[in-house]
Amino acid sequence: MKKLFIVSIIIALLASAGLAKDRDIVYLNDGSEHIGSLVKITEQEVILNMREGEVSFAVDSVRSIDIGSWRPGDDWDNRLDIDDPLLESALETADMASREWTSAGYITLYEKATLTVHEDLSADYVVRYIYYIANERGKDRANFSMNYYEDVQNVEVDFARSVGLASISTVADNAIEDGSTTAWLADYQRRRVKKFALTGASLGSVVDYQLTKHYDRFDQWNPLHENWTFYDNEPKIESIFEVKYHSSVPLMFHEVEVPKPKTGKEDNYSTREYRMENIEPYVSETMLPNLNWFMPNVTVTLPQDLQELSAAYYAKIVELSDAINLVESRLSAQYPSGNASVENVYNFVSENFSSNGVSIRDFYPYPNSLSVLLDRSRIASYEMDFVLYAFLKAAGHNPQLVLVGPGIDTKIPENMFNLDFFTSLAVKVDDNGVTRYISPNEYRRYDNQHLNGQFVLPVSEQGAKLVKIDRLPGDHHYTVPSYNCQLLPDGTLFLQYTEKHIGETGSDYFRYQKNRKPREIDNHFDAMAKNIDELAHIVDYKLEGHKNLSEEVDVSYRVEIPGFAVSAGEEILAFKLPTVNFSASQVGASERNLPFSRPGNSYSEKHITIRLPEGYEIEYIPKSVKFSVGYRTFEGKIEVENGILQYTQISEGKHSPMLAPKEYTKYKEFEEQRARFADNWILLRKI
Repeated sequence: MKKLFIVSIIIALLASAGLAKDRDIVYLNDGSEHIGSLVKITEQEVILNMREGEVSFAVDSVRSIDIGSWRPGDDWDNRLDIDDPLLESALETADMASREWTSAGYITLYEKATLTVHEDLSADYVVRYIYYIANERGKDRANFSMNYYEDVQNVEVDFARSVGLASISTVADNAIEDGSTTAWLADYQRRRVKKFALTGASLGSVVDYQLTKHYDRFDQWNPLHENWTFYDNEPKIESIFEVKYHSSVPLMFHEVEVPKPKTGKEDNYSTREYRMENIEPYVSETMLPNLNWFMPNVTVTLPQDLQELSAAYYAKIVELSDAINLVESRLSAQYPSGNASVENVYNFVSENFSSNGVSIRDFYPYPNSLSVLLDRSRIASYEMDFVLYAFLKAAGHNPQLVLVGPGIDTKIPENMFNLDFFTSLAVKVDDNGVTRYISPNEYRRYDNQHLNGQFVLPVSEQGAKLVKIDRLPGDHHYTVPSYNCQLLPDGTLFLQYTEKHIGETGSDYFRYQKNRKPREIDNHFDAMAKNIDELAHIVDYKLEGHKNLSEEVDVSYRVEIPGFAVSAGEEILAFKLPTVNFSASQVGASERNLPFSRPGNSYSEKHITIRLPEGYEIEYIPKSVKFSVGYRTFEGKIEVENGILQYTQISEGKHSPMLAPKEYTKYKEFEEQRARFADNWILLRKI
């Protein structure tokens, strides 16, 4: 009776789906799978129409049946069956393109994205790609994935097929995976990914697929921000980006190095079509800036009033702050006398909560409620900021949450921003007259954090304007390593490392050792010794203060390097300065075609002292140097007095996010000059 009921349901499904276009799979108890078109099911048998004809399976031998979805191309057996004009045109292009681009991994024969935004702010985004697989590395074009948020979006694979010389493979339902991007975190299931891998994709084949992402509605929590790039490091024959939007929808566009779009009107919709053809691949080079700053691309957004966004986010935070009494209770239990400092509160939150790695982009753009978060120890990174904000507020420090946006070098105009441009949170707080932007982190002290060269949006009840945080100078804080060395006549070098910190506390990177076993820490220091010299080994080390954020890290270590100085005959000892090693690999090319980047204001300083062996004098020592290329300066000063060699190194950099290719020659000379200086030998002669 139960079997009869199941069969009747399957028959009903077949009737609703339409038998002629089903692409079905019958799974047998013996583990075999049979693909075809389901004809009928009776109490005794399941009949499947396969290539070899109708095949009957006993009902008792059938484990399950997948009723597949028919997609365009599923009924093609070979190239003669193709009736898609775009694909036919691409196949004709493939032969000629493959002869022109013989070194390509793949060739984009055709790609198009169409974004349609409706009056009710729902939207559809349709993308189609047709690739020719020219080389082994091009086979990854047979794999594709698209992310979406399951509560407001969905993704459908319209079709996916691989066209070979003699046959055509199409994707089946059971080959399309739909899963969470954070499957291991049961409480953070929102962002999903739909992906597939086409079979039959071999050299000389063409893959063709189309997907549609549907947006239920764009709003302040689910904004529109799409980007289409026309460039690639593989050739493209034709690339199209089309936008259709209702005349009531105020989209904005940012265009970089693209031809003027073809515009028009269709009913109540405005249209823009960007098209580029025969796009040569760019050659990947070192030190590249953000390619979207200068390569052909288009960004489209539905901008938000950022003051309204600030106020809306504040209202959401108030709504989610449902357990302030619990925060106050925990704070008073930890600090019964009250007066918890910013540092106290930061340390408490950082050491009692940890991040599970989930970001705003992975989950909702606002945190879970405070009552939920206080019951967890591992929470999203931006939720930790919310918890810190709540504890600082309970401690009377008047904190403010800020949404952290893009770097101030962005080329996208500020009036195009919406919530999607903000990727994290931070807490702004006054700490005895010092304004700090901090985020909880069990491995970093609160006074060793900065927001540097970024846009932020303060979260305010009345709404706040976008704030531009300027870039900090390179010497606002830095660590000065010192190497105190003794060179023996047999060439052995004993080295002791110490460091001091200018500005905020340094050495936070040693805090990552706090949960390591002693042997693991031994290995870490041994690896540091090997970074100085391959023959080096650790004599001993000291590491203190790294387990508690309230303490400053105190670190030093001693290294022995046998054979550090080599003999040249019986009278000469030769060596290079330890840890002074500059590679010029980034400027190996004789010239370049694309801009390059030397980002960040920087300052570094290093001191090396070497007590020379008795009975030796300086035979040769390189001259001190100081040279500059404008945005980068290097100084290496060498002095010898009373048998002691003193070396001081200072490097400075000015933020240069994008430099023209014509500047490359000078920078190449700078890097090579620095590398040559580091490659100098110091010679000692036996007296």
